[in-house]
Amino acid sequence: MPTIHLNNLNNIFELHGNTGRRSLELEKVVLMTGAVPGLQLQVLDEKNLSMYTHDLQPDTSSSEIYINRKFVFYDHLTVQIVSTTPGTVFEAEVYYQ
Repeated sequence: MPTIHLNNLNNIFELHGNTGRRSLELEKVVLMTGAVPGLQLQVLDEKNLSMYTHDLQPDTSSSEIYINRKFVFYDHLTVQIVSTTPGTVFEAEVYYQ
């Protein structure tokens, strides 16, 4: 399963569509720095309109947040982790297919 490492300095990845890929299935996000208040996973469409937002608040026993969502796109899709508090330091791995 592919993963992408995101952090507060590099918080965006973009997936471009081609004949072999027109969808993205987000499985989970693992917070490497532990729970950080105010983190959100956002999925944006080709026009940078929000398609999906999920608060990244794990339960106390695990740093994994399961998303289990599939997104269909044509040109590209943007996935980003943002903080509602400026200057927040975080590291996360996004698992997708």
